[in-house]
Amino acid sequence: MGEGLYFFAAVKRAGQLMFRIGMGGICEEAKAKKLLAAKARAWIDDFLIREHQSGASSQGD
Repeated sequence: MGEGLYFFAAVKRAGQLMFRIGMGGICEEAKAKKLLAAKARAWIDDFLIREHQSGASSQGD
């Protein structure tokens, strides 16, 4: 199916899998690493914002 390879990354926190992300159709490993790293950083940023917001709202209860 299509050209290129399939690359994936796993993001862990304290040894626990948080999420996996993958992408296909990329021929260069270096390009795939950059794209996966950018997507992982965006997911981590969103996760930390949600975690902070949920912690802040529960402190007022």
